[in-house]
Amino acid sequence: IALGDDTIIISSGFSPTKQPAPHNKSILRVVHSSHSGCLKFSTVKGARSHACMWRLRKVSTNGIENPWIAVATTTQTTYEATGLEVGVVYEVSVADVTPEGIGDYCQPVTIIVI
Repeated sequence: IALGDDTIIISSGFSPTKQPAPHNKSILRVVHSSHSGCLKFSTVKGARSHACMWRLRKVSTNGIENPWIAVATTTQTTYEATGLEVGVVYEVSVADVTPEGIGDYCQPVTIIVI
């Protein structure tokens, strides 16, 4: 077993490759906006993050899971979603975009829109 030794890897006829960096999940905060039907999302920007992909979905009331809806991709660590249904419970999640690719989405935050 090469255990990362480039000499052994090359001598066996293979080419060494860079291992993908692990993607850390974002930490998400969701609060009510000053306007009805709006939510403000914010996340701590990762050291290597270049953008954030925001998504949300309505929480199921009938046992059938609703699909995630991509709402925005921003270069900011904040986003305000507008036009949401008042009284509906939503789940919100975010993923970092880095030069290595798209990270995993964070654990969803659940909130009712007022």
